[in-house]
Amino acid sequence: MNAAEGRPRPKYRELVYNGFWFSPEREALQALITETQRDVAGVVRLKLYKSNIIMTGPQKPEKSLRSKSRDHGRRRIVV
Repeated sequence: MNAAEGRPRPKYRELVYNGFWFSPEREALQALITETQRDVAGVVRLKLYKSNIIMTGPQKPEKSLRSKSRDHGRRRIVV
């Protein structure tokens, strides 16, 4: 068994490549991906050059989840 077989991305790619865009399986995978990415925020800039995609830099939103402080017992921890 290939390690990538259990991941949704290779299966999604295969369905789109083979023309199954409107298939129930592709739509179910899309619902899974949409739900898991619900809390992801930000912008990523990409540069397209000679059939390559290069990430030029991510931008975090003003309010990042990592900037929240949490109270853990007696001391306050900022993550």
